[in-house]
This record gives sequence, structure tokens and C-alpha cells, in this order.
Amino acid sequence: MSADRARKRRAIKMSLMSGFTLLAVLGIVTWLGGRVRGVEFTPTHFTQREFVFWEIPLVHLQVTPIRRKAVSTPTTNLLRSQGYLQIPAGAPEKYHLVQIQHSYFSQTQVADAEILVKYLQLANSGSPVWETWSRDNPAAAAVFWPVIQRLAERELYLLMPDLFAIAAQETSGPVLSDAIDTHLQAAYQALAEDLLAAGHPPMAAAVLRDAQADFPQNRVFPEMLESLPEL
Repeated sequence: MSADRARKRRAIKMSLMSGFTLLAVLGIVTWLGGRVRGVEFTPTHFTQREFVFWEIPLVHLQVTPIRRKAVSTPTTNLLRSQGYLQIPAGAPEKYHLVQIQHSYFSQTQVADAEILVKYLQLANSGSPVWETWSRDNPAAAAVFWPVIQRLAERELYLLMPDLFAIAAQETSGPVLSDAIDTHLQAAYQALAEDLLAAGHPPMAAAVLRDAQADFPQNRVFPEMLESLPEL
């Protein structure tokens, strides 16, 4: 009987040691390969937040709560304080992914919202470029930033680089407004045509409806909507 008890004790010890070893290995693998960190942007409040959590690699099972930290920039602080943006009451409800990294060893993946975030962070000799531009050109800023916010809410970040290029050249409010309207109408049409060519009629219809809301006098957009196949 004593020999049986000894074997049982050894078996229990081996099981415990194996369990502890497995947990230790899993913990190390999770710590090194399971960290997920990234940045999000809310178009309604024009703020960013960083997030981080750990998950079990491969199975992507989250094992820690998500920690978030708000991030502000001088440019967004100015835009909010000067009333260039329409900020709703309450906390943001919608965030768009800017970038995300799975584990310490993987490359950072970027999303479309990074386009806008890079412009908001752009600096020249340490001075935020678009904060300076907005301070120097308040009439143009009052025209420009509401358009950028509207496009961000629609996740149309890909249309923004051309608008920033136009704003860098046109600092008169009325002139900038006309230039943006002219460019955006062509850009909406081109985007809808590209989406149709790529076989995405529902996405093209959404773009055309947004374009029609912005430019109700433009007859091209309703005509394109009418010509779309049944969705």
C-alpha cells in the first residue's frame, strides 16, 4: 500500500509540475506574443485614444481588460476651442481604427483614419502645421474643418489629401469654399464610378447619397443613383 501511495504522490506532483510549466509557458507566450495595442479616432469629437490589451496568440482569446488613454494634439485642441467642429454632447460613441499591432514582433497595420491623424500631427520645426494655418486663416478654417469632419464621419478619409493640398494654397474663405465644392463633386463621382467598376454597387450608392445630400443642385448624382442595379 505504501508503494501505491508513493506512486500516486509522484503522479500528483508530476501533474502539478506539468500544469505549472504549461501555465508558465502560456504566460510567457501571451506576454511576448499576445499584446495588442493601437490607436482609434472619433470623428464626432476629433479626439484620439490609445488602447492595449493581451490575448492568447493564434486563438485570439482576450485575457486582460482593455486599457485606454485619451490623446490630444494642439491642432485638435484649437479646432475644438474655436468652434470649427460640431461636437455633440456626451461621450463619443463611434471610433475608427487608426493603427493596430498584434504582439511585439509584428508590423503595425494602419487604417484609413491614419490619413487624417497624420495631418493633425504634422509639424514643421516643432510647430503644428495645421494649427498654425488655422490660427492664421480663421475664415478658411471655418470653411475647411467642417468638411473634413463630415468626411471623417463618413469614413471617406481617402478624399482628404487633395483637400488639404487645396487648403494649403487657398486661404480665402469664399475661394476655398468654391474650390472644395468643385473638387468634391468630381471626387464623389469618380469614387462612385470606381466602386461600381469594382463590383460594389451598395457602397457606390452610399457615396452617391452622401454626394446628393451635400450638392442637391448637382443632377449627376441622382441620375447615377437611378441607373444603379437593384440593390
